[in-house]
Amino acid sequence: DFLEKASDGSIINAKIRVFELMGAEVYLYFDLGEDQITARVSPSTKAKVGETTKFAFDMEKSYLFDPETKLIIE
Repeated sequence: DFLEKASDGSIINAKIRVFELMGAEVYLYFDLGEDQITARVSPSTKAKVGETTKFAFDMEKSYLFDPETKLIIE
């Protein structure tokens, strides 16, 4: 499990604002400071709206977008 292998610096606690089932995936939406984050997770997740849960970032699978242009930052 990635969360178990992640370093402490890549793990945050965040409150889930939206849970969206998208076929074989679930998108979780939460805030990180002033930034809005969307996490794509397994449909077997136990996460619920309003709950605070741990998230671990795998930067090799992460995409960052410019808030003005909506383009991917490379």
